Amino acid sequence: MPFENTLTILELKGSQLRQLADYIATTHGQPVAGMTLTITNNKAQDIRIKGQAIEDNKLYKLVTYDYLANGGDNLTLLTQPVSRANYPQRMREGLIEYVSELTKEGKKVNAELDGRIKIN
Repeated sequence: MPFENTLTILELKGSQLRQLADYIATTHGQPVAGMTLTITNNKAQDIRIKGQAIEDNKLYKLVTYDYLANGGDNLTLLTQPVSRANYPQRMREGLIEYVSELTKEGKKVNAELDGRIKIN
């Protein structure tokens, strides 16, 4: 994590999350958690948040880097959230704290493929 990215929480409408899912589809996948989708012909389908179908007018929270929230990596769709909260903590510091807490609890960090994004 070589960059000085900080934590940003965006509140987005479901319709905006659909746009994000289409961005993920056209770029052939992006790191995402809590969302599942299927990509067919560069189009997102069966988009779900925590197993539930997205509702266009419902509000959802997205935790991301300030870089992406500012439109980096061509994610200009994130620059117009319903609301935005910026936090000064660097992402790497938060990650270090999280892993340290898991370690103190005797838990292991286990990375595995979980089928969040399926490409047909």
